[in-house]
Amino acid sequence: IAMGKGKRIKFIFNPRAGFLHPVNYILSVIGHYFPCNLCEYDFEHTQFRGHATEIASRAVAEEYDIIIGIGGDGTIHQIASVLVGTDIPLGIIPTGSGNGLARCLGIPLLINKALKLVTTGDIIPIDVGIANGKHFFVTSGFGFDAVVGKRFDDSALRGPAPYFYVGLTEFIKYKK
Repeated sequence: IAMGKGKRIKFIFNPRAGFLHPVNYILSVIGHYFPCNLCEYDFEHTQFRGHATEIASRAVAEEYDIIIGIGGDGTIHQIASVLVGTDIPLGIIPTGSGNGLARCLGIPLLINKALKLVTTGDIIPIDVGIANGKHFFVTSGFGFDAVVGKRFDDSALRGPAPYFYVGLTEFIKYKK
């Protein structure tokens, strides 16, 4: 993404995604890759489920040039769903438990490397699926995998270990 003068960038950060990522660290890395003399950026964190959708919708209405999501697949899904059909590119800084979309797109999982890619990488269009009137990116499921995903989404715990635990407990309870 060309970071020329005058670009307006909205960062949307989900502090609950994946493992803890201190806001001060993220802001310092952002400041390194996005010097304020080259672009203007705002940083907001989500406060509740669905808040990323609200922030992204507002950013579209306010005509930001780029929106960068910092979070997991849920956060990125909320933002990307708002951007479908617009010309606003989405940058992804994966900080979630699984980061499925970022992995499929070859986005580095380290914050500083992902931010560097956002500033130097190409914008690539991706396909979007729709099921039951909702967008999905990379994965969609039904049956056992959907149950595991829903249970994990409803859980307060994050990270690979809780995801594995949910999958194992659902597998034990699963009936054909």
